[in-house]
Amino acid sequence: MSAKETTIFASQHRMWLADPMTKALLAALNRHDDFIANALANKAMDKDVTPEFIRLLSAQLATTKSIKKLIYDTETFTAKCSTS
Repeated sequence: MSAKETTIFASQHRMWLADPMTKALLAALNRHDDFIANALANKAMDKDVTPEFIRLLSAQLATTKSIKKLIYDTETFTAKCSTS
């Protein structure tokens, strides 16, 4: 992708982030992230929860945070798209 194409793509990405439907999607993703973080905190204190389940929640939280970074950060988004 050329520098000009990258600049145009980044501009379009910022416009996409401002779209109401995108904002609703990102709000849902943020709520999901919060839910996983709260579940992890609550379940970590529960002695009946297996370590595997804690690892599963941790992996889900890491994945959600990675997705959020990719979506929110225009530079990361354009870099990922230009290499795909």
